Amino acid sequence: MYIPLLYLCLQTLLLWFIVAALYHQKNKITLIPLYSFIAILTIFTQNFSDLGFAVTVGQWYFFIASFSYFTPIMFAILTLYLFEGPKAARRAFWTVLFSIIFYVLIVYLTGIMSDTTAWITINSLMLSNHFWSLFAFILDIIFMAIFWETLSKIKQIPLIIKIFFVTLAVFTIDSFIYTLSVYGSSDLYLAILKGNLLNRFILSIFATFFINYSLKSNGFSEENRVKPKNVFEILNFKSDLEIKIKTLEKTIVDEQALKQKIMDSEETFQLAINGAGAGIWDWNTVTDEIYWSPKFCTLLGYQPGEIINTLNAFKEILHPDEVKKTFDIIDNCLKSKIPYETEYRLKTKSGEYKWFLANGVTKYDKNDKPIRMVGSIININDKKITELKLNEKVEELTQLNSLMVGRELKMTELKDQINKLKK
Repeated sequence: MYIPLLYLCLQTLLLWFIVAALYHQKNKITLIPLYSFIAILTIFTQNFSDLGFAVTVGQWYFFIASFSYFTPIMFAILTLYLFEGPKAARRAFWTVLFSIIFYVLIVYLTGIMSDTTAWITINSLMLSNHFWSLFAFILDIIFMAIFWETLSKIKQIPLIIKIFFVTLAVFTIDSFIYTLSVYGSSDLYLAILKGNLLNRFILSIFATFFINYSLKSNGFSEENRVKPKNVFEILNFKSDLEIKIKTLEKTIVDEQALKQKIMDSEETFQLAINGAGAGIWDWNTVTDEIYWSPKFCTLLGYQPGEIINTLNAFKEILHPDEVKKTFDIIDNCLKSKIPYETEYRLKTKSGEYKWFLANGVTKYDKNDKPIRMVGSIININDKKITELKLNEKVEELTQLNSLMVGRELKMTELKDQINKLKK
């Protein structure tokens, strides 16, 4: 009797290692193999619930085989719950549920086609066993989440103690529910219950150290794990849809707020630009395409879109006398990474040249290559004409003053000569 028991203990440990290994390799092989392994363990658990190995010691009655498959399932779901969040644990739960349904249907359909009494058959008693097994499993998952979330609020509790209490509580609840519901009317009820409780207590101790090592080796952090909004989220299919809907709603609200903020910023920018009477230009120094703002066009007498968006178009409206000077300044600004500022004359739609003050800044890529220059122009024609006229007047006065000074010097020189002749 002890040799089969030893084999089952080694089998349980092996199944735990397989669960840990499959999860550890999730980045290489995804979680699908782990979910498949959970499904296989579930089918074995349902099968060995009836054909499992049992040991009787005095007044103690131990069910061994089914529990050998049940504990790795709970370990896998706890791992998914802590590392991947309620969504992954919920997938594992539904994997177990569908595996149980699949197992019952296969056994039932096989029993219809042939005699399976030597193996297993489905009857009212067996269906009751499967039902209470599933019911206990659902409560195990719920209480696992409840106990963990409750203990997580007490930060003073070490991780290993937390694992032990959660594992023992889940195993104990499962034992009470299943044993009471299936064997409550049996004379062996107390013997089975005591045996199951002792069995689960011993396995909880071994499972605690194994799970603790597994969590730490995978870098578990209570602070960084995905926490559920409520413990029932682990069972609720709708929560995925609700999360997506809420996420979508939040995204829409954020986009609307961002759109409104952009519109407000653009409005403020346009008001500021219009108030300053400035026209905006945006030159792509890589493609030589230039964006002219509507205000830029109207300052030159054009309708928006009438000026071609190319650098050559700018050269055509730039006064011939200003071309070399303007592009020398631009080249210097691009090389020196200094702001661009100059005055030049631009040809309006009527053919008249007007003076403008131009300013700009340059954007560079990671290799310090200029990729964009953005700036503005302001009409300074009246000011510039007044300035030029003033300069002409100053030049005329300077010339006149020079002439007057020259005449005075000449008169002085003639007076000196006359005085010399009188002597």
